[in-house]
Amino acid sequence: MGRGRKTKDTQPAKKRRPAWQRALRWLTFLIDIAVVAALMLTGYAGNVSPLAHSAWWGVLPMGFPIVFWIAATLMLLQMFWFRRGAAVLALGFVACGGPSLTYFPLNIGTPKAPAGAEELRLLTYNTRTFALCDPGNPGVAEYILTTDADIVALQESHRMLPPHADGATIALADSIRARYPHISFGGSTGSQAVLSKYPIEQIHLDVSKASFHNGDISAYRVTLPSGRRIAVFNVHMQSFSLAKTNLRRAADSDTGRREVIDKLLDAAPNRARQVNKLHQWLRLYGGPDVIIAGDFNDVQGCYAIRSLADAGFASVYPQIGLGPMITFNDRRLYFCIDHVLYRGSLKPLGLKRGNIKASDHYPLTVRFAVE
Repeated sequence: MGRGRKTKDTQPAKKRRPAWQRALRWLTFLIDIAVVAALMLTGYAGNVSPLAHSAWWGVLPMGFPIVFWIAATLMLLQMFWFRRGAAVLALGFVACGGPSLTYFPLNIGTPKAPAGAEELRLLTYNTRTFALCDPGNPGVAEYILTTDADIVALQESHRMLPPHADGATIALADSIRARYPHISFGGSTGSQAVLSKYPIEQIHLDVSKASFHNGDISAYRVTLPSGRRIAVFNVHMQSFSLAKTNLRRAADSDTGRREVIDKLLDAAPNRARQVNKLHQWLRLYGGPDVIIAGDFNDVQGCYAIRSLADAGFASVYPQIGLGPMITFNDRRLYFCIDHVLYRGSLKPLGLKRGNIKASDHYPLTVRFAVE
């Protein structure tokens, strides 16, 4: 009777894991929850104004790329030995889908220009105080000529030629002038340069270091061959100003760490003030078709870009990019802090990051279709 059938009493008991394994899993589970909380905090911190609330809300988005890779690494490792923990992290990525895809977009394929659309190529580049044609660093001008963009927006480029230029440098400057007959140096210090193949009309902003809070900006209206006019805002927002000496002191002493924190907390509210001022100028002078390009000194999920998104601007790279992008190449601070945003009848078709290291930034070239 019941031969060959195992009863509940005769089934072998499930082997209980050792206590140290159970403790390790609980500890890992708690770490996973903490990482998910950090992922959500840094991913959505840019929705909070560092002016209305703590300045830390302006600093936290810089931590999202770091937390993203910590969470991704833990999830991959735990898929093989602790799937519940991996599931918690996967749910964290789902909850942070927007910030994750902004930092790590998954666009495959190249968008096509609508039939009959006009194309516009724009280059933005922070040249780090070099003259546009500098004999000590000719790569900047040569790169611009090679890219052959229609509009070039430069930050921290104070002049066309250095005080003592040689014949080769003057010839390079002549090549730039021949390619770009419309050149303007603007902003509060004249360091915001715009080069254009097409006629440009400068928009006279009431800008000074005091009014734009240690940043700089210039604006232009570009007339394309079709007659369509596009406003271009060339921005340079305040840097964290973390020099190599600051980072070395931060690694060695509490005083150095306090100095770095103070710089972070000082810069974030100023960038919020700058974007608020930019909103005022956009309402006054923007018009329907606008490009905002330059050095934001902040990551994709920052308050400045999120507030511009609320005003109808889209950031180019999350729309057409694939994987993360780095535009800063100094001090081992691997962040994407240069951005191009747009609104109106513009459609991004492609974005290319240059690998030239003439500056501490990489250049970005964006190709638009103007519908």
